Amino acid sequence: MEWGVWKPGRYSPDGRTQAQAMEAIRHAPVEIGYGYDADGQLRFVQVGDANGIEGFDQEDLAAVAGGLFVHNHLPYDFPVGDPRRHAGSFSPRDLVFMWEYDLAEIIAVTAERTYILRQPPQGFFLDPGQIGEDYATELEKVQTRLAAAAEIGLVTDDEALSQGRWADEVMDVLGMLYDYSWTEVEP
Repeated sequence: MEWGVWKPGRYSPDGRTQAQAMEAIRHAPVEIGYGYDADGQLRFVQVGDANGIEGFDQEDLAAVAGGLFVHNHLPYDFPVGDPRRHAGSFSPRDLVFMWEYDLAEIIAVTAERTYILRQPPQGFFLDPGQIGEDYATELEKVQTRLAAAAEIGLVTDDEALSQGRWADEVMDVLGMLYDYSWTEVEP
């Protein structure tokens, strides 16, 4: 299937398993999401653009409550090899999406990693407002720490400005509120 010719919008399920969906969208040129219900059945495919996925059907989202949403994060628009190109972990928008639609699990795939976030057995500890506030607080700490590290030469200026690295480091802290993990992709 050639993702480059798809237009943003909803598509009927294409029969992919969760693992197949993860690999199919890992290098797609736009964001694509696969919604699975609590029984693991694929309910919809939603294609976005380079900035995200919009226009979800509310019935589709209700159908995946207690289920899984698999999507990809695109690299940032920098040359290959530039640390600022690195696509990172979950954004506050991802975390709020998980909360709003009561997902049991959300997965983000990039060219380099697979990020997995599961709802803890006790449920969510934070509401959307708290999620945004805590994410912003941790993001400021990460940016300050990396800027200081760049000043003394521990990281390059470009590494300190990597939004993907920011997301990774924020989630390393906030991940304790969830069941959070990530793995490197085998070359």
